[in-house]
Amino acid sequence: MSQGGRASEADTAEAAVVPAAAPGGAPGDAVLRPREPDPNGKEARILRAAVRVFSEHGYHGSSMAAVARDAQVATGTIYLYFARKQDLLITLFQRHLGGYIERCRPALAEAEPGVARLRLLVEMHLAYFAEDRALANVFQIHAREPDPVLAEGIRPTVADYFDVIAEVIQAGVTAGAFRLDLDVRIARPMFFGTLDEVVTGWVRSKRAFPLMTALAPLASMLARAFGAAQSGQDARPTTTPPRCDDPEHGESS
Repeated sequence: MSQGGRASEADTAEAAVVPAAAPGGAPGDAVLRPREPDPNGKEARILRAAVRVFSEHGYHGSSMAAVARDAQVATGTIYLYFARKQDLLITLFQRHLGGYIERCRPALAEAEPGVARLRLLVEMHLAYFAEDRALANVFQIHAREPDPVLAEGIRPTVADYFDVIAEVIQAGVTAGAFRLDLDVRIARPMFFGTLDEVVTGWVRSKRAFPLMTALAPLASMLARAFGAAQSGQDARPTTTPPRCDDPEHGESS
């Protein structure tokens, strides 16, 4: 607390970390859990600004001062919430991708194991990135950061999403919807890599097209690749989707 009884920005930043009961711990045991930022507060403004600045200039081509200018806060204010630029990018992954994963699991649990659940995951993945092209650009570029600090901070959240994908595929195998000899360890990166490439093509393409037009063909292709029998559930495109390729990637028009 600052002099005069008024809370300082540093006090507010420190209050953003609150004690929470440790899973399986004894009463009184606690771990530090980040509190979700006020959507209208400075921390949220800084994170939104970071998405815009990193998307336009790239993480490595951006500075804390540039993010501060975009967020309309003093450069020193950012350091009350994020000690380093790396913390900004890591927090973006933890908050946005982590929140998406939390929404995924209960929704997926309601869908029938197999084709329906797989299709829902494809739909949620595409819709998540289609909602914010700038965020998609940041994630597609930096999900595989070679910087060891960034990689160590980002990896756990991405690993959690890989677990979600594996759970969906394994549930389909267990339910008999997918082939029994399907190797989930191979199917999981196949699923992620396929959607990752489609989203990357959409982000980088100079042609404007709705990302969600890829849903039906992607869901159908992946379901068949995993050994699902063709049925009424087998998603099929009703229209010819626009091409995701772009001349700058070496593809023909």
